[in-house]
Amino acid sequence: MKAKRVKSQTFLEYAVLIAVVVGVLVAMRVYMVRAVQEKYRQSADVFGSGEQYAKGLTEVNDTSQPGSDISEPTPDVGVTCEQVTAGVAQLEEDIKNLRDQADSMLASAEQTEAALPTLQAQVDALNTQAAQKESQARGLRSQATEAISQADAKQGQIDAYKRDYAYCYSSPDETVCPSIFEAIAQLGSEIASLHSQADSLNNQAAGLESEAQDLRGQAESLEGSILKLKEQVSNLRAEADDFNTKISGKEAEIGRYKNDYADCF
Repeated sequence: MKAKRVKSQTFLEYAVLIAVVVGVLVAMRVYMVRAVQEKYRQSADVFGSGEQYAKGLTEVNDTSQPGSDISEPTPDVGVTCEQVTAGVAQLEEDIKNLRDQADSMLASAEQTEAALPTLQAQVDALNTQAAQKESQARGLRSQATEAISQADAKQGQIDAYKRDYAYCYSSPDETVCPSIFEAIAQLGSEIASLHSQADSLNNQAAGLESEAQDLRGQAESLEGSILKLKEQVSNLRAEADDFNTKISGKEAEIGRYKNDYADCF
């Protein structure tokens, strides 16, 4: 009885071991299948250059025959009409989105272009105002120069009086030549007034020149903005052209689908 019990226990241990091994194999089945599928995929990528097959679009080259550089369509592998129509619908949706983006960019470009004349008019107005102030400043500078010239002429009269009536200064008594001293004093007062007038005119001219410089700076800043906006318009139009090129490519792809799968449409 003891020997029979030992044999039964040994058989049970084998049965449990086999069950465990079978369970492990069943659990690993998914990973083994995936590994095999990966091998198939790698082999397909080697022969297909990593491209996915599409009827009427995929081309293959038979390098084992003469003239192997001539491309031939691959045979039909059973693409369904449902797949074809779904692909076309996706392409049409892509085209719609691309066209919306292209239209939006063109609208932005046109809106920006429409603002450029107004900005340019502001630049012209600023430059005109600056030119007017510069002209006024030149006029004031000219008046100041004229005032200085008059002051110099009066100073020349004073020098002439002092030269011609030197004896009036040799006497300590100022009553000897009262008219001479009065004339010289009057000329001195006029000279001071002319110099003060010239300084005031030059200060006004400097203020106008500063205002003109500020206006020129504003005009230059606006001109820089205009150049940037023009560049932005150019970029927007270029991007819109890129979208239109993509649209043309997708429309051509739809045409190939409809040509190759005419029965589905």
